Amino acid sequence: MYEFPKVGPEQERFSLFAGEWDSQVRFYFDPTQPPMEKAGRYTAKLNLGGYFLDREFEVDLDDAGDFAQLAFHGRGLTGYDPFAGKYLGVWADSGSPALYQTEGAFDASGRVFKEVSVGPGPDGKELHLRLITEIAGSDRQLFSIRRLLETGEEVLITEMVHTRKR
Repeated sequence: MYEFPKVGPEQERFSLFAGEWDSQVRFYFDPTQPPMEKAGRYTAKLNLGGYFLDREFEVDLDDAGDFAQLAFHGRGLTGYDPFAGKYLGVWADSGSPALYQTEGAFDASGRVFKEVSVGPGPDGKELHLRLITEIAGSDRQLFSIRRLLETGEEVLITEMVHTRKR
């Protein structure tokens, strides 16, 4: 009889992310303007036998000027691939028909998870992103998305503070 592999320390790290969270979001669409600030909702749970982190994020953009037609909703699934020896994931959202692939790692503290993603940008050109999640306590997470430029510079495009729902 086949025995499924046990959940290991690589997957157990995801328990730090689990929960239901209120989010304060800042979108940096135009560097000459202040960021657009919105409230959102974030849920993260261990799924599929505890092997994967299943994430869902929503933010209402009904009063967001040029972006008012968009209600942003995204989902991601991330897991540790023992054959590749790294964390791999996918992300899809209502802002693009593309399926974004991610590759990541925890830092030495085990409290910062950094991912890189490559996919099509709004202009159709390849878009390189760095995503950073920092566990800032049992009830707080910090998340940011940075665009990686060919010059090596990073431009902040989104930041979020997730606070655990009570």
